[in-house]
Amino acid sequence: MNKFLLFCFFSFCAVITQAQSTYYWVGGATVAPQNISTLSNWNSSLDGTGSSRISSTGADILVFDGSNYGGVTPTSGTDSVYLNSSISCAQMKFVNGAKIIFKRNTGGTSTLTIIGDGTTAEDFVIEAGCSARLSDGPGSQVIVMGGANNSGRVSGDFSMITGLQARIANGTSTGTTLVFTAGSTFTTNITSASAAYPFGNNTQSTEKWVTFQPGATCYYDGGFSVMGSSSTFQPVNFLPGSNFVMRVSNPIGSGGSFFNRKSYANITVQNGATLTADGPINAIDTLTVNSGSTFTTHTSGQTVILGDLNVHGALGAASTSTNEIVLAGNIPQTIAGIGLITVPSLLITDGADITLNKNITVNKAVNVNGKINFRTYQITGDATFTAKSETVATNGTANLSAGAYLLTGVSGASGLARGISVSGPGLQPGTRVISYTSNADSIYISRSALTTNTGATVTFSADEATLETSNPAGFDPVNGSI
Repeated sequence: MNKFLLFCFFSFCAVITQAQSTYYWVGGATVAPQNISTLSNWNSSLDGTGSSRISSTGADILVFDGSNYGGVTPTSGTDSVYLNSSISCAQMKFVNGAKIIFKRNTGGTSTLTIIGDGTTAEDFVIEAGCSARLSDGPGSQVIVMGGANNSGRVSGDFSMITGLQARIANGTSTGTTLVFTAGSTFTTNITSASAAYPFGNNTQSTEKWVTFQPGATCYYDGGFSVMGSSSTFQPVNFLPGSNFVMRVSNPIGSGGSFFNRKSYANITVQNGATLTADGPINAIDTLTVNSGSTFTTHTSGQTVILGDLNVHGALGAASTSTNEIVLAGNIPQTIAGIGLITVPSLLITDGADITLNKNITVNKAVNVNGKINFRTYQITGDATFTAKSETVATNGTANLSAGAYLLTGVSGASGLARGISVSGPGLQPGTRVISYTSNADSIYISRSALTTNTGATVTFSADEATLETSNPAGFDPVNGSI
């Protein structure tokens, strides 16, 4: 009996060891692309002298090593791989300069399932200097990450450029995350006939399961939005210092939800593209519009900017638009550039410190709660101009939801102006009031709530506005700053 138990124990260990085997891609032979599901295209030794993968659905670690794709016939550089059928593995890694282009070579859809190893180890990794692309082909390609503690990291380049379905999603697993680190890039241009969002929609992934860290960049080259299909879902969390770069104009009325109630870090519009906002924007850090490019605000609501505004192309709105540019930063902000800024309204919130380094045109209303230094420049146009007085601290209550830019069930805010500060437990320092509902029971704010709290005590307040000018005509309504 004891011998039988000992035998079972060692047999179990053998199964576990086998399940955790590492296999290297050796299918990059002289005849490429090769099928990812062909077991002999994977080998336990990088030089191809080991054993082949046992099953295409095993819990193995699969490695694309850029120093050799060909096993006994060494190859390197860029290798094309047919994602010819669905496979699964515990982990997939791209190392040593690996550059892999995936393509499904027949119609239908191939799913690459990364089940994770159940630990905190990274399960999907693209190292710096490496790249992976889901490319055009007769069929569609889907990567699914899911399970407890499943995590991914992109330090190199990841892209989806195809006229068919493509995405990486976490299967709505709240324990699964994907992080783009400093220096990494993601490029998307998915133009399939049916909806295909690079990081999934709300039935395929969870809220903000993808994070772009400072220094990481997302390039939009066309097709469907990286932000999913609706204004109530955002799969990507752009941390301050990360970048979203539009190199192609976004479609209007299709392609998903691009900006409606979304939050970004730095946004750059370049290459002659036009960014057309499909709704109010909760937050942008620094906004840069390059020469020949255009940023068109939504027809209503607010566009909140927390950093600098650099316009070398054009920032504008439709003639009937009531959208308001809101400058709400906690650090000094500048408005600069050689382009044109012509907007309906401008709000400078409490605590904001703005330096005007160019002339701008505002046609409906300018409201200043914070500070603006005009230097020698002007705000022109038909707008009314109001410098706000102090708002004495007033207490109220509100319901907070972590990560949300909306306070609900608000009391104590009736009659208060927009642009003032709101503070309290669970709110970030420097949070400002952006807009109210008609009865002031819900308030959009400039920074997302840190915690979820019901009936939290909040305080509304604002200092008086400060205006500064170096214009020889001062604030003369004809020749002065306003």
